[in-house]
Amino acid sequence: MNKAIRTTIQLSGIELEVFRVANNGNDSDYVMSQSQVAHAIETYEKSVRQFLGQKQLEGKLGNGYTLVISTEIEPNKQGKRGQSRIKPMPINLASEFWTEQAFKGNKLAQSLVFACVQEALKRRCDNAFDVAKSTEQYEEESITDRKTWIESRSFLKDAHASFTNCCLYNGFNAAIAHDEITKQVCG
Repeated sequence: MNKAIRTTIQLSGIELEVFRVANNGNDSDYVMSQSQVAHAIETYEKSVRQFLGQKQLEGKLGNGYTLVISTEIEPNKQGKRGQSRIKPMPINLASEFWTEQAFKGNKLAQSLVFACVQEALKRRCDNAFDVAKSTEQYEEESITDRKTWIESRSFLKDAHASFTNCCLYNGFNAAIAHDEITKQVCG
């Protein structure tokens, strides 16, 4: 019997358990539990199940995709076994779910997607210029990028609220005032 192998990764400061599951050939697939995919962006697992139920995903799920892995899961490096069954989600669909949630306005999903794209670009550029960094260095940079993204969005939200309140206090329409200021500054 093939066993799913469990390990823990850091993704922009978020700890996730990932599983390697042998498929029909010599390859293996990587999956995460649906609950962890949801937890990473502080949303409900129900959102993941609804996402997986979309008609457009049928071709992406692949043959033999099942919502429950009932194979035995090997203990992790610390000897802990955890649950012996998970509701799996392939990593390609996990990233697609996070991207969809980002487009729907989930700020944590936006920050996670931003940090992942940023890290992928940095790795490619570093590789192109033969710059060697450890996984830990990339993770530290990714955490910093994600925190900076969250902080800058928070600052911009506060600045927008202040601008709008100032316009309201002075009897201006905020949208018209914003357009006029933009025209004056940007031409």
